[in-house]
Amino acid sequence: MILTAAVFTARNASAVTFTNLYILSTNVYFDDQFNVTNSDGLVPNGLVLSGNVIYGAASAGGIYGRGSIFRVNTDGSGFTNLFNFDSTNGDTPDSGLTLVGNTLYGTTHVGGQVGAGVVFRINTDGSGFARVHDFNFTDGQNPQHGLTLHSNLLYGTTSLGGLNGWGNIYTVDVTNNNISFVYQFTNEALAYGGFAFSNDTAYGFARGPLGSNGWIYTFGSGGYSVLYNFIGTNGSDPWGTPIISGNTLYGSTPSGGQFMNGNVFRINLDGSGFTNLYSFTPNGGANMDGTHPYNYNGLVLSGNTLYGTATGNGPGGQGTVFRVNTDGSSFAVLYSFGFTNGAYPDSLLLSGGTLYGATYGGFDGDFFVGPVSGSGSVFSLVVPPPAPRLNINLVAGQPVLTWSDPSSSFSLITSTNLTTTFTNIPGAQSPYTNSLIGPNRFFRLQSN
Repeated sequence: MILTAAVFTARNASAVTFTNLYILSTNVYFDDQFNVTNSDGLVPNGLVLSGNVIYGAASAGGIYGRGSIFRVNTDGSGFTNLFNFDSTNGDTPDSGLTLVGNTLYGTTHVGGQVGAGVVFRINTDGSGFARVHDFNFTDGQNPQHGLTLHSNLLYGTTSLGGLNGWGNIYTVDVTNNNISFVYQFTNEALAYGGFAFSNDTAYGFARGPLGSNGWIYTFGSGGYSVLYNFIGTNGSDPWGTPIISGNTLYGSTPSGGQFMNGNVFRINLDGSGFTNLYSFTPNGGANMDGTHPYNYNGLVLSGNTLYGTATGNGPGGQGTVFRVNTDGSSFAVLYSFGFTNGAYPDSLLLSGGTLYGATYGGFDGDFFVGPVSGSGSVFSLVVPPPAPRLNINLVAGQPVLTWSDPSSSFSLITSTNLTTTFTNIPGAQSPYTNSLIGPNRFFRLQSN
């Protein structure tokens, strides 16, 4: 009589399904001011999803070379260029979009009446474009991120300008589009991200001045306060939007961490319990996980799994889509970009089992938009669900395997040796009792 051995690992055998839903036009032209123009836009970002329609902004290109707003169906059909920026109505909408009813709100980094950037709105059918506010330097300058909706107010930040020159926090009331300036930064915050809310307290990221590694801050009825300071080895230059689940905040930094290529972290909302969940490995040919996880829209959380993007390196050299558990375990690269399929991924959304995102470049290396080469795309990535944990216990002297798989997405497979082929156990369901008689056996879960 031989006691059965089990390996508590689970493996996804099925690959992800990647599709470039729409590749922005690589037929570009240069106008008399050397702006890169095309029919639909370049460098897409800031996606939002409504039903089976994706809305996004392109921070460059379009017919005036100043960016555009577009829509495309989740199956890749029906691409429509809804609006083209021409500098007077805004320029460089690189901050993403926020959907309120049938209205899209967003910001442009520059442009408008005096060139300091604007807050705009537009209906989802492309009608009704309006500048909600033109920044004028004294009330703010260069909004570096989009808007976050909370209790009928859209919250945003400017990275410069304002009363102290270091930007501010402002709100826009969606019922009347009135703007209010609710806090003026005094500490060279360079607030480059959006907000996450817990009750009525906002949490955000600040990159900080030269020589600083940035910090996490809170803003609410008690005013502004710094929650946590980065020191480099635990992350640096936070850029993007935090995500909150329960009493825990999750985020990423594009630099810093153990190898100075960025990290994924968590921290309690009271500022305690900071944990570096994953540090991206050094540059070079050996890098297989990616580098610099900007995650401008923030990480995506589903259950106990975080999804994100790294904008550089990886097997293909041009960035990766990754996932990692909220306890830091089971990091995996889901997809790698190699320029011909896209480059510099960002802006993830999750609907069902499908991730949607954008790449800043790729496909055509004959032109550059700033530091970005190529046109960019909107993509989808169908991912298998994270594998459940496989457990074993002795029940009445028999080894019993249990796992939680309510959607029946996984099958139990077994082998007598870790180096040989695992085979399916037909009809095996949790709990599964294995005989004590026979050779040692190893078990895994495999996605169907």
